[in-house]
Amino acid sequence: MKTTNILCFLFLVTFSVNAQRIKQGTFEDPMKEFLKKTYNWQDQDLLIINFRYPQNSCHYDQYRDLPRSVNFFNDLYRKIDTQAARNIYVYAEESRAKRIIDGVDHFPDIDKRLRKTVFKPYGYCYGLLVLNQNGAYRVVLGEYSENDITKCIEQLSL
Repeated sequence: MKTTNILCFLFLVTFSVNAQRIKQGTFEDPMKEFLKKTYNWQDQDLLIINFRYPQNSCHYDQYRDLPRSVNFFNDLYRKIDTQAARNIYVYAEESRAKRIIDGVDHFPDIDKRLRKTVFKPYGYCYGLLVLNQNGAYRVVLGEYSENDITKCIEQLSL
């Protein structure tokens, strides 16, 4: 009986922590327009933003080997149908990501807008934002998986 209670408790804690790290909502037009203009999101159905928090928010230095890290994400996205999406990377620490920011697929967090409005609270290394043309979005705070990405895309596809 004691083991069953402990297992139930662990399940509930895990479920509630996971539920807190996934958010959804709808952006108003000013935020949608900011994202479209800033990140060159045009007629694609979805915008996928892979966000990297500031290093002091993370328990390790996630800026240390950016090219290898980007390759990991590129390999992950090869398994996912993103034909109808614009998929980009946004970095909270522009100075640490300077060598990879190209204004095409890699961007700084302009005016810290994403960090202040979408990717809070801190204490994570990465975050995911998937947004459709109607402004509906899903956010995953913290590390995310192929399954998380696929689920967000499915939920937001028009």
